[in-house]
Amino acid sequence: MKAMMILMLAILMLAGCHTAGGNFLETGDQDLNVQIGRLQPTGSPGENADRNFKIKLVPKGEAILTAKKNETALMFAMDSCFSLKQSGRQIYPAMVQQVPNGVKGTYEYLVIFPTVSLRLKDSVEFRYQDKNISKKSYTLNLLVQ
Repeated sequence: MKAMMILMLAILMLAGCHTAGGNFLETGDQDLNVQIGRLQPTGSPGENADRNFKIKLVPKGEAILTAKKNETALMFAMDSCFSLKQSGRQIYPAMVQQVPNGVKGTYEYLVIFPTVSLRLKDSVEFRYQDKNISKKSYTLNLLVQ
């Protein structure tokens, strides 16, 4: 009975670690990892649905100390750090909200881009311009869905 309970608990823990749909991307360098998870769009599906992302910043090495010094800025001044770019057009988020995740040394955000007409099936560049840790730009190419 006890072995069965432990097995069930282990299965639940593994299932909780699964990222649905494989919508998880990552980029970074020796200073910072930027992890991007795509969340379910809000509004009507299709070209005009809001684009929602879960962004996690994970400083590494010396950058951990820099992040600790700039924690207030990492909590409140992040709205101009994120953008989408398609066909030369820059799109800034409608909302950036820090998410307290309970993991020390990481910074997580809910980023919602406004309802804009993005051409489906075209590449969109996601950009994070760091202003507080490494002062570098990080980009990932996304496919609009």
